[in-house]
Amino acid sequence: MNFSPINIMAMVIFLFFIFFVTQWLSKMRKQQVDIIARRNTFFIISGVVILICLGSLIVKGLNLGLDFTGGTIMEIGTNPDVSTQDIEKYIKQFAQDTKSDKFDNPKIQRAADTEVSKQVIQPTPTPGEAEDFKRYGDETETELPTEDVTYRRFIIQTRELSSEEVQNFKNFLKQQLGNMQDLKTDTIGPVIGQELTKNALIAILITLIVQLLYITFRFGSQFRYGIATDIALIHDVIIMVGMYSLISHPADSPFLAALLTIIGYSVMDTVVVFDRIRENLKLMKEGTYGEIINMSLNQTLTRTAATTLTTLLSVFALYYFGGDTLKDFALALFIGITAGTYSSIFIASPLLILIDDFAKKQESQRVAERRKKQEEEARLKSEKRLQQKAEEKETKKEKGKVLTEDYPTPEETPEVSQGESRKSAKKSERKRRR
Repeated sequence: MNFSPINIMAMVIFLFFIFFVTQWLSKMRKQQVDIIARRNTFFIISGVVILICLGSLIVKGLNLGLDFTGGTIMEIGTNPDVSTQDIEKYIKQFAQDTKSDKFDNPKIQRAADTEVSKQVIQPTPTPGEAEDFKRYGDETETELPTEDVTYRRFIIQTRELSSEEVQNFKNFLKQQLGNMQDLKTDTIGPVIGQELTKNALIAILITLIVQLLYITFRFGSQFRYGIATDIALIHDVIIMVGMYSLISHPADSPFLAALLTIIGYSVMDTVVVFDRIRENLKLMKEGTYGEIINMSLNQTLTRTAATTLTTLLSVFALYYFGGDTLKDFALALFIGITAGTYSSIFIASPLLILIDDFAKKQESQRVAERRKKQEEEARLKSEKRLQQKAEEKETKKEKGKVLTEDYPTPEETPEVSQGESRKSAKKSERKRRR
């Protein structure tokens, strides 16, 4: 297997990275890292990366593969010594000769193993056999000999070609390659590509909604766990899609499969951390909410990192030794697993602190509003009570004034005899009764 210097350097760097992380984790087992105290730093890092990814998606867009945009897929068989670079060179040469832009950025996949097929050997007929063949045509019952032919299969994907363009291209390849087998040709229309894009978006949306509900009920109907998980998943999706836009790598069906795989992988990792947080909340009666979460992260940090490293080793082997067919799928997995592990530790769990602080703030505001409302109601009741007392007092004052007018006081009454006073009182009483 041939490796370029860049591939060898990448392999060495990745192996050194795994060794460094393994040594760091062995030392971290006896230490407590205050991840929650540094959560703003992690949020800033994620924010910068997301802004870069979104900027790339806005400026460059996503390089959609033929599975989404439509195109022509051709399978051919060639001699085993033909390489991918040879096919790519012939495609460029044909595009220059025909001045066609339909062969820009073609996708070429080379089968890892050779295949064997039966090929009919066409013998050179004698003059008499040739005369019989002309006379009877296809009705001859002569069985022609066959031989085993070893070939390597290539899958070539281009933009949508017409039947004439496909035939001209294959004829050109036969001239360049000599013994070439035409295995299969399929055309994917743009309507099918649009339908695939729509179904992909619907699948991602349904996945996010179902996992939000599952996480919420899984952790005792606490909505905060589901919200934190979905935010972390959106974080992973944006980074994964944005990275593909940055490197201008075509996004096709393997990319979509890897994207849905990463969503499930990231949720699994996040659930493990949340389970430990829930257990520690029941066991630990002392300590703040942030301290319990930080301790839970430290307890699961080694396990999470070790699981991720072993998974990345498998993805690493799949990328370099799995052939061209699996390389795109492995690359998407590598980006997604890295982003998913980061979000599970440094994004999802710290988000619980923010959600808890927000919930406490909302609760304190509700308590303050409730207290203010009660105080307002008490003030209104007090004012109403004082007003009622004032009205009662005013009513009594009015009644007292009427009585005073009917029965004048001794100071206002002139001195009269006792008999006249009695007569006057009786007259007043009769007037009042009338």
